[in-house]
Amino acid sequence: MKFNNVPNPIIIQLLSEKGNILQELNLNTEKTDTLTYILPGKYQFKVIDDVNGNGKWDTGNLIKGIQPEDVRLYMPFPNKPFLIIKANWENELQLDIKKILSN
Repeated sequence: MKFNNVPNPIIIQLLSEKGNILQELNLNTEKTDTLTYILPGKYQFKVIDDVNGNGKWDTGNLIKGIQPEDVRLYMPFPNKPFLIIKANWENELQLDIKKILSN
């Protein structure tokens, strides 16, 4: 996986089809990383804009007027939220983080 246009710290979560978190990556800069030992199936990527860089999603604060950190699902194809992983295949992905967060 290649992560491009990382505007500030982000958290990438690999989710199962049922929404369980399988793997998590914390990124501060553009990076190439490998996710290994992924069984065949349907997966999603959740991108969290970790504005304060603390490594977790923050809910915000109504009294202080602080908005929650932005969360987006990466959709590999329009209106298809799942990435399908097949056995014995190598998948190379390039995620443009700025583009994902702006949608």
